Amino acid sequence: MLAKIRSEEFENNFFVGDAFLEKPTPGKESAAGCILDKVVAIVKENAMTDSATVNELQVDLAACCTHDSQDCVADVSSAYALLEAVNRQQLDAQTTAPKVAAMLIRAVEKRSSEEKIRGSFSRGHTSFDFLNMFMIVFLDFPSDDYDTKRSCICSRETCC
Repeated sequence: MLAKIRSEEFENNFFVGDAFLEKPTPGKESAAGCILDKVVAIVKENAMTDSATVNELQVDLAACCTHDSQDCVADVSSAYALLEAVNRQQLDAQTTAPKVAAMLIRAVEKRSSEEKIRGSFSRGHTSFDFLNMFMIVFLDFPSDDYDTKRSCICSRETCC
């Protein structure tokens, strides 16, 4: 997808979002803002509800990697693969959404520090409390199924 964006077959929808207190630095930090914007789309805006929005999310996520190519692609490829499986109806969107969000949060954590991110987007709200609330309300997960060390949603038996 990144190659298709670069060749202009697909539009570069890079959007840094509004998570940072100040303008993020170009490269990794800008990519972090873009990726975090996709987490918000998944969790708050239900961006994984149908194939059209999942496809758009895939293009937008790939666009995030136009500012931090090699490392970004490596860090979001598993989440991207899950989006592709949802798009092909091989996985259920509702149960896959928190997994994708958790993987993307991990990618954000590698690119920026919490002090630079607005309170409503920081660890306390996005990667734990916010995601926990999402899992509990929408997926009936107990709150201890989120592995904070690995930013991973666990099933009752195993951790992903």
